[in-house]
Amino acid sequence: MIVLDKHHVTNHTLCKLADGTIHELKNPLTAINALAQLGQITPGSDKKNTVFQRIICETENLNKLLEELNSR
Repeated sequence: MIVLDKHHVTNHTLCKLADGTIHELKNPLTAINALAQLGQITPGSDKKNTVFQRIICETENLNKLLEELNSR
């Protein structure tokens, strides 16, 4: 018989909640990054490309942060 204390169950529940939240954040983040990449390859001004590059960098930074959080 396995006996789990309340603390273990709470930590397990929080970990599952965090995993699900990270997964749900990564889906739209990937879409934002892909759209910015598409926007960057369409003809336009340098200012537009600078904005898209910033979006790409920031979404990649957030993705790295989420990966780090998920690995703990």
